[in-house]
Amino acid sequence: FASDGVVNANFGGGNWDFTAENICMSNNGTTLIIGAPANLNSVYIYRKNGSTWNETKIDCPDGSGKYFGNAIACTPDANILVIGAIFIIESCFYVYEWDGSSYILLKRIPSPTPSRTNDFAVTISISDDGNKILVGSYRYPYPDYKGAVYLYERNKISWPGYEKRFEGDDSVNGDWYGLGVKISADGNTIAIGAPLHNSQKGAVYIYKWDGSDWDPIKKFIGNANTDLLGRHISMSYNGSRIIAGERF
Repeated sequence: FASDGVVNANFGGGNWDFTAENICMSNNGTTLIIGAPANLNSVYIYRKNGSTWNETKIDCPDGSGKYFGNAIACTPDANILVIGAIFIIESCFYVYEWDGSSYILLKRIPSPTPSRTNDFAVTISISDDGNKILVGSYRYPYPDYKGAVYLYERNKISWPGYEKRFEGDDSVNGDWYGLGVKISADGNTIAIGAPLHNSQKGAVYIYKWDGSDWDPIKKFIGNANTDLLGRHISMSYNGSRIIAGERF
């Protein structure tokens, strides 16, 4: 638990709308990163030192921010950390890098379509090398809630504007396309969930990098109305196997 925690801080969790994955861990299990987006607007870092866990935290750089830490993703070594923040004047995400003693803010990337209602960065995924960041905006555009997903790719220095925007070829208003997002560890496969698609059966869209563009290769549909397929997604290192949850 957070040493300075308060009631209803959503430490390590949150409600269905706002929180996707706000806990991550390094591959060697010695670094834990946990968001507390409500009330605290902070992200807590726990690093194992012998038999103890040392706690530090990152506060929202925008003092008026809300739900900083609603979504978190990190590289396997936990050296690159991405934190989403919704319901600031404009939703955004922050990229941090571990310098050996603390996390240094590298970049603040705002929503390309500023709005308090598009929930940009409510879901985030990152490739293992930290060069590709996938960001969901499931309520874009307001009030249609069709959804969109943005892919950012780092050049030698930083992350410029988004590399590509994904929108489901057959998605319609109210699909919440982008509420679930995942990029494979090698950065060549993308899965995007639209849990309210097709009478809330839900859908998962799969895209594969072909060397020049992202090719849509498969779409999965939930079994029955209100199954909400695609809210949570995971995949193998190269994206050859994908698992998606549905409410059955």
